[in-house]
Amino acid sequence: MAGVFLVMASAVRALDHSDADREFLGKIAKIATAEIVTSKVSDTVNISPVSTLLVFLSSMLDDDL
Repeated sequence: MAGVFLVMASAVRALDHSDADREFLGKIAKIATAEIVTSKVSDTVNISPVSTLLVFLSSMLDDDL
């Protein structure tokens, strides 16, 4: 599952601010947040890619926060 979040983080990072669909990115942020909250494994292998995705999402959604 960590690989999926790494791919998503790379895709979000590559987006131009004008191309970003804020509603869709918000949904991705909710999924990533839910993954961290519900994760029963607290090792960095699983949490690090999700947190990377959230950092990139926050940079894209900074106007909406």
